[in-house]
Amino acid sequence: MTEDDATQFAISLGRFMRSTRHQQGITLEEAGKMVGVTHQQMQKYETGVTQISASTLYQYVKRMQVPVAAIFESVDDQAKGVGPSLSQSRIDLADARAALQINSSEVREALYALIVAIGDRDAEGPAETNCLY
Repeated sequence: MTEDDATQFAISLGRFMRSTRHQQGITLEEAGKMVGVTHQQMQKYETGVTQISASTLYQYVKRMQVPVAAIFESVDDQAKGVGPSLSQSRIDLADARAALQINSSEVREALYALIVAIGDRDAEGPAETNCLY
């Protein structure tokens, strides 16, 4: 593996880590505490500035409840420039499992309706808006 390959892998891995963290609603600080590093160090991992050790990466995916194989699928997909991967599907499944832990059927139904509405809106393409953010 060349230095360029290693750098690209670190960047792709960082994107995967950031994506999984965001999808689970976890802050940099919380993620850092999970694996025993500062939020600054987590940010360096996520941007590819610093390469994460195998043991820290293993702790990360274990605590985030993401299959280790999802890392490599995500990195491969990024290298190929393809869309949602099997790893994304697994993350979606983890999101669904988390939603099922919501006790209130009314809240689950509202969440589902919100997700469907967002998906429908996204499929329509960009909307004109006067929103400033």
